[in-house]
Amino acid sequence: MTASAFPKGGPGSLTLHTLHPARSGTPQCEKMFDKLGYGTLNTYFTDASVEGCEHQGRPLFRGYMAKVTGELHTLLKDGMGDFGRRGDTVAVFGHAVFLNAVAVAVGEALAIPQTEETVAAIELGEAEGIMCDGSAKAIKLCVT
Repeated sequence: MTASAFPKGGPGSLTLHTLHPARSGTPQCEKMFDKLGYGTLNTYFTDASVEGCEHQGRPLFRGYMAKVTGELHTLLKDGMGDFGRRGDTVAVFGHAVFLNAVAVAVGEALAIPQTEETVAAIELGEAEGIMCDGSAKAIKLCVT
């Protein structure tokens, strides 16, 4: 589930294997990714070409979001991360489409308006990410 823990008093990283499509634990999402590849969540939400997943992209990826956020919550609750009182940022790195789904969960947790609509239209490229800014109540594509 996790490869490392935060060092006491400093930043660090946790590895959530569910952030990679091959280890997501959601076979139907993986099946869709195998057929559709990179694209937007909107593509997955409206797709009717993947047998057994026709028009099921939204509920399937919502299930994936719940799985990842549940895993992260458990790791943090069990003391794997020590955030102390410093900072206000969590960075999540992952695989396109699956990372977008996590960004929806983060944006909704931050009560950012129109989170799903905004994130579902983003197609991530190489070394790109999605910034969910809770203070500004905004979501934007970040390019390195």
